Parts: sequence; structure tokens; C-alpha cells
Amino acid sequence: MARAAAAGRPAPRRPRAPRAAPRAALPPLAPRAPDLSLDAPGPVTVHVFGIDHDNFDAGLGAAILAAAPAAVVVESALSKWHGSETGRVLCLDEPMPAECLAPEETGYAVHAGSLAVQLRSMPPASPARANLWAEMAAHFPCELAAAVAALATGARLVYGDVPKRAMFEKLKSAPLASLDDALAVVQRGVCQSYLDLDGNMPALTTSGAGAGVLAAIEDERDATLALAAAREAAAEAEAAAAGARPPRPVVLIVGSSHLQGVGRLWGAPDAARALAAAALAAWPPTPPTPGLSPAAADAAAAVLVDAIFVAMGGKFEAAALGVPPPDLSAADAAATHARFVEFYGCSRIFLSALPPDELAAVASGWRCDFHEVLEPVRAARPAAGSLPDDAIIERLRALNFMLD
Repeated sequence: MARAAAAGRPAPRRPRAPRAAPRAALPPLAPRAPDLSLDAPGPVTVHVFGIDHDNFDAGLGAAILAAAPAAVVVESALSKWHGSETGRVLCLDEPMPAECLAPEETGYAVHAGSLAVQLRSMPPASPARANLWAEMAAHFPCELAAAVAALATGARLVYGDVPKRAMFEKLKSAPLASLDDALAVVQRGVCQSYLDLDGNMPALTTSGAGAGVLAAIEDERDATLALAAAREAAAEAEAAAAGARPPRPVVLIVGSSHLQGVGRLWGAPDAARALAAAALAAWPPTPPTPGLSPAAADAAAAVLVDAIFVAMGGKFEAAALGVPPPDLSAADAAATHARFVEFYGCSRIFLSALPPDELAAVASGWRCDFHEVLEPVRAARPAAGSLPDDAIIERLRALNFMLD
């Protein structure tokens, strides 16, 4: 080769490797059928999908891509800004709000919008589009994949739930004992769901001190979600009539536990929401909690409300949502807040909510009655008429150590 080059002749080229054949498109994902199809006033149909928030249900997004709805109303927001007000809209055909681009913003709005732009730019039947969607559906929870699908079709992505900040402000005025009992009820529901292995939160109890708290949460949220979907359907019916075109459907995505309530309230969501809001407003003023100053009681309520939302499957963080933090200038408020955070962050608090039969199904003691072992923890809960003190915190801390 050196002699050939020196003589002015080009060196022989190596044969090119054969080009890889273009990757074939993955099989199309089958659209999932809705759990409910509700007739709105006018010609618009509202398709309701009940989901497990942590599930990777690829058929949900495929159904949205196939239906190309006018709006997709969601229970879970894509960002702090999106979820700060009922009816907030994200849409690919409108500029992204400046609040979603702020450095302190949290969520997936920008990421979802970027993927939706890619998905929309590809020809509908192209292998690249099919593969991109299949990859997203395989790696994203169903809600996030559905949001990308909604944006890619040009739908309005509407936050339809009660803002967590607003619900927090309403609930923290409830007595601590009622909040603690409500948390215990939700914890028992989580245990039942685990034992049934179906992944769905069962219907929560309607009796006990926490019943008013849970009813306030569920009723107002069900009615608000139904009302948001009804308003989008009415807007689409009006737009279709004005444009002399067939109307498009509206999609509502909620946790499976909301399906029954949304269906029950569908006929009159305005009236149902008004009743739920009135029930919250009618709560009597919270009596002083013995042993706690008002600032410390507020700090304890903040932790309990946060724990209820998390136990119900949410990712609620009061500080991240802009809820004013407790008055930490008061030493007793700071100490109470820290104590409740540690108390309700312990797994034994969850277990203490379970009756003996359910506890035996998920945990057991060695040479002891574990239900009896948990009695001091149960006794320290506000629902039992007490409050966690330094002694119970120290006891729980000691259980974190293993002796060889």
C-alpha cells in the first residue's frame, strides 16, 4: 500500500460494511377501553379511565392517541404551576407558561412537552413514531405517557382536581384526633389492598372520628373532577357547533377509587361540589389541643394532613406546593413539627392502625403478641386521646438498632 501511494495511485479502499436494515416498527399498542362513558349535555361523550397511579398501562396513552380528544382532564398535575389551580391548562399549541420554565419549578411539564413535539413531528404510520411511543409507554407511568399523548394530539391537558394547597388549608382546621383517625383508616385500606393484591384502594370506612375528614376529601375531589370534565365537554360542544364540525370526545383520567364517585355525581356536579364545600366550611372551630399551643397544633396538623395524602397514594409535599410552613419561630411549634414527622414516619405507626387479624396477615412477632407490642404506639396517637412525647420517640428510635 505504501508503494502504491508513493507511485501516485490511490490506495485500495476497504469494502464498506453493509448498512443495517431500518428497524421495523414495534407492534402497535392496543388502546384500552374506558371504564365509563358519560353523556354530557350536548353531543360530547366523556370517557373516564380509572388507573393505578404507579401502573405502566400503555393502553391508556394508546387510547388517547386513537381518540384525539378535545381535552384530557387529569387528577395528577404535570407541574407545581399546573396543579396550583383547578382548570389550569397546558397545550402544545400555546406557549409554555413562564412559571413552568422557572428554575424552582418542579414537575414534568417541559419534558412532556418536548417528547410531545417529537411525537407530533413524526408521520403517524412511521416506524420511528411507533418506536418512540412504545419506548415511552414502557418506561413512563401511565399518567405521564397519557399526558404526552394528549399534548401530541393537540388536546388541552386540564388539571381537574382540587389543588392540594386548598385542600390542605381546609383540612388542617380539623381536630388532630379526627385527622389521626382518618390516617389510620387510609392505612387500613392500604393493607387491605396489599392483601387483595389488586393494587386498588378499597372503599374507605364511613364511620368513626375520621369519617368527616375522608368524606370531605373524597366528595369534594369527585365532584370537582366531574365538574371539570363537564365544563370541557360543554366548551367542546360550543366550539364544534361554531365551527360546523363533528365534536371530539373528552377524556377524564382519575384514580380507580374516584370512578364510583364521579359516576354518581355526574348528573349534577355543580350541586355536589357545592354540598362538599359547604360540609368543609361547616366544620366547627377546632378546640384547643391540651398540651399544645396553637402554633404547635398547626404544625402537627400540617404533618398529619401531609401523611393522609401520601397514604392515599399521592406525592404531596406541603412545602413544595407553596403551603406556608408552620411558624417555626416558636420553639414549641418547631419541636412538635419535628416530633410528629418522626412519629408518623415510622413503619410501626402504619402497623398500629391494623386490627389483630389484618396485622397477623402482614407481620408477626417472635415469642410475643405483636398487636400487644404495638399498644404503646397506638396509645400515643391523637385518636386515642394522647400525643407522641419524647418517651415514645426514644422507644421508636431504639427499635432501629439490631443487636447481634
